[in-house]
Amino acid sequence: MMKLNGKGLRLAAVVCMTVSLAACSFSTPSVAMTVDGQGIPAGLYLTYQLMSYQKAAGELKIAGEKVALNTPYQDTTFEAFVQDDAARSAARYVWLNQEFEKQGLSFTEEEKKDMEKTVSQAYEQLGKWLGENGIGEQSYYQYYETEVKYSKIQTAYQKKNSDKITDEQIKQYLDKTYFRTKQLMMPSGMKDGTALEDDVREALDGFLESAQKEIEDGADFEETAEKYLKKAFEKTERDYDEETIGIYLTSQLYLLEENSTDSEFIKEMRAAKQGESAISESVGSKVLYQRVSNYETDEDFEDVRVRIQVEMVGKECEEEMEKAIDGMKVDAQQAKKNFPVSRVKI
Repeated sequence: MMKLNGKGLRLAAVVCMTVSLAACSFSTPSVAMTVDGQGIPAGLYLTYQLMSYQKAAGELKIAGEKVALNTPYQDTTFEAFVQDDAARSAARYVWLNQEFEKQGLSFTEEEKKDMEKTVSQAYEQLGKWLGENGIGEQSYYQYYETEVKYSKIQTAYQKKNSDKITDEQIKQYLDKTYFRTKQLMMPSGMKDGTALEDDVREALDGFLESAQKEIEDGADFEETAEKYLKKAFEKTERDYDEETIGIYLTSQLYLLEENSTDSEFIKEMRAAKQGESAISESVGSKVLYQRVSNYETDEDFEDVRVRIQVEMVGKECEEEMEKAIDGMKVDAQQAKKNFPVSRVKI
C-alpha cells in the first residue's frame, strides 16, 4: 500500500472542499469501503479521492485538465496512486478519530463555530464543482473536523515529547536535513518608488561583485554585505534603517533533499560547497550568497532550535500514525469498483 506524503496538501485543501448533498449529480452507495470493519461514508471517500487526484495532477503539472489514468506517477500509475492514496487517507481518518477520543481531547465552542464558518465559506465558493463530484457538506465537515483533530493531537504530542529532544539531536537532524546560506540582495528601486536607472543598476551590480571578491579573500560575509548595502542605500537615495536590514541581508535554511518545486537558484546553492560564494538570479534579482555552516554560533542555533524541535517531534507523531495505519485492515475493493477515478470532475 502506498504511503501518504501530502500532509501539507490536506491542510491547504481545508478551505476549498465542501458542497451540499442536494447538489450531487449521481447517486452513490452510502458506504464506500471499510477500515478494520468500520464503514467509510461515500461522500468522505470521494473527498479524499478528489484531493488525491488534485495532488497528483498538480505535481505532474497537469492541474486543470483531465489526466490519463495510465500516466506514470510515483512508481505506479496515476489511477493506482489516486485509489491507494484515497484509501489510506480513509484509514488515517479512522485512526485520528480513535486517537482523539483515546486522549480525551475535545473542542471548545469557539473552535466549533470556526469549523462551521470554514465549511460554510468553502460551500459558497466551490459548491457546484464539488457537488458534481458527489461531495456533500456533511462529508466535508467530517473531513475538516478530523483535520482539526489532527492539529490537536499534534499539539498534545508536542507538549508531551518536546523536552525529550536534546540540542545534540537537533544539530544532527539539522546537518542531515538542511543546508544554510547567507544572502545579500540589492534594492530593486529608488526611494520614491521609481525604477532604477541603468547607471544605478550597474553600480548595484558592481557592489555585489566587489562584496563577493572580498568574501572570497576571507572577509566576513555579514560585515562586507552591510558595508555594500549602505552604499546601495545611498545610491538609491534611501535612508539606511537597521530594522529593515533583514529584508536585504538574510540567512536561510533549505532542504538537502531535492524537491520538485526547487528553483534553479536553490539547486545552484545546494551544489555549492561550504564556504563557496556566488552571484546568481532569484526571482528576477541578482543575489550574492555564501553556503555556510547550519550553526556557526550559539545565536545561529538558537534562531532555529525551537522550529527544528517542533518539526522533529511532529515527524515522530506522523511516523507513529503511519505505523498504526500500516497495521489496519483496509478493504477498498468496492470503492475502486463503485467510484472509478475516471468519474472525477475537474
